[in-house]
Amino acid sequence: MKKIFSILLSILITVSVLTAMPIISHADAGQSGDWKYWTENGELWLTGYTGDATEVEIPSELDGKKVDYLNATFAENPFVTSVVIPNTVKEIGFETFNMCESLASVTIPDSVTKIGEWAFSNCFSLETLSIPSSVEKIETGAFAYSALKSIVIPDSVKTVGSYLFHYCEDLTDVTLPNTLTSLPTYNPDGIYYGFFAHCKSLETVKLPDNLTSIDVMAFNQCLSLKSIHIPKSVTSIGWFAFADCPALESITVDSENTVFDSRDNCNAVIETATKTLAVGCKNTVVPDGVEHIGDSAFASCTTLKNISIPDGVTSIENTAFYYCTGLESIIIPTTLKTIGKQAFDNCRSLTDVYYTGTQEQSEKIEIDDFAERGLNSYFVNANMHYNYVPEITTVCEHEYVRTKLVKPTCTKGGYSIYTCSKCADTYKGTVTKATGHSWNSGVITKQPTFSKDGVKTYTCKSCKITRTETVKKLVSPSITKVKRGKKSATVTYKKAPTVAGYQLQYSTDPFFKTKCKTVTIKGANNTKKTIKKLKSNEIYRVRVRAYKTINGKKVYSKWSEKKAFRPQ
Repeated sequence: MKKIFSILLSILITVSVLTAMPIISHADAGQSGDWKYWTENGELWLTGYTGDATEVEIPSELDGKKVDYLNATFAENPFVTSVVIPNTVKEIGFETFNMCESLASVTIPDSVTKIGEWAFSNCFSLETLSIPSSVEKIETGAFAYSALKSIVIPDSVKTVGSYLFHYCEDLTDVTLPNTLTSLPTYNPDGIYYGFFAHCKSLETVKLPDNLTSIDVMAFNQCLSLKSIHIPKSVTSIGWFAFADCPALESITVDSENTVFDSRDNCNAVIETATKTLAVGCKNTVVPDGVEHIGDSAFASCTTLKNISIPDGVTSIENTAFYYCTGLESIIIPTTLKTIGKQAFDNCRSLTDVYYTGTQEQSEKIEIDDFAERGLNSYFVNANMHYNYVPEITTVCEHEYVRTKLVKPTCTKGGYSIYTCSKCADTYKGTVTKATGHSWNSGVITKQPTFSKDGVKTYTCKSCKITRTETVKKLVSPSITKVKRGKKSATVTYKKAPTVAGYQLQYSTDPFFKTKCKTVTIKGANNTKKTIKKLKSNEIYRVRVRAYKTINGKKVYSKWSEKKAFRPQ
């Protein structure tokens, strides 16, 4: 899925660049060695690199002219792994490093004041980046779809674009500048791309003290996000801002915030003036005084199982519990008057609704007519319990006697059950250890393949119960080196034990859809192959896989990661 998004993003970037770049006459264009450039108003824009080097240091001058700007300089370069930028450069412009799949290191000097749109997008090997305090502006999608794990945005940055960390799936540590006032969302043609959306490894983030706006879908599908603190400056939170954050368990609002609050440790965001619960999580307890469960308040909170709506709430608004697939029961009060569009859409586990009033009263609740299309059907079709009153428990002065003795077995400890002679309450006494299994040496019951693990089964000599152990799938090869030759290349790959041989495939098509040639190499120890009759100075990709005959059928491993090379 991430690859598909990346391809679509590349198309979008190309259109953006073509429409946004200034039109330069042919007389302004030039090339010096491996570098393409154009000049305008005495300033030089570096627009391309045609060399083969993997570690590149950009020159500070070309043909006697100072290098001022980078623009698509390394876009879609599969070779470069590290780049050092000279201190003459003012701006890292449009898609400078977009789709640099091997890029792992970039040195940015303190002369740079701006990082342009899509500058580091789709850099699948770039795990960290140091941004100097000279940078004042970072534009749309600058780091989208990259492999960033940690980054610090300095306080010198006054403006950031939308979509900044979208789909940074490995991002765990980010520091935002206190100058930041919003987390803007990218919205081309009505499609929303949130600021941190799909950052599935992000567990927590400190929001800046001057932040005023958390835009639409800002943290959508941040699957590991556990806690969030809303600063006192925040005045706006967009819909679905925290949707599909199943790990979210703690929500707090600064006590000095005048627009929102999290009263009574409710683990929710309440819009104070409108008495609306705006954002909830799996641990939310709806506090007294709330009158509305807001749009998308619990949207896609798949870990929410049960919730009680207190007396005083009059409306459950559109998409309030949308896609809460784990929601099993809900308590609703007699004060509830309306349920909005798709409020319980896809709440497929909802089986019980407990209503504190009569059936006649419940029939007066206005449920949006989307229910007729099935979009509130899980609520409508749930078991409705009327006149629900929470049970009131009384304190008993227990008198316990032992009523059951359970001896330990191989798998379970022994224990005693004690029961109160007054109220029949029970508890389990001290547990003695299980005797434990006596396992045999085990047998392979499922042979491992390249794609699937095998299974080894053990049987207890005492109780005959069985347990299984995974036998790891057969090792797939990986390319360790590609040595270029004259119209040839020698490919070395890591040995895959116990296989029958390998297949080597190479092509000028980066996606291996056309122009593919395949070579079969017999023997597990043959880990090097020279391919010939290649075209000089054309970019090839090569990949390898292993094969083995299992149960009379030849099976293959997955293809390895591709390696790019250019023959001499």
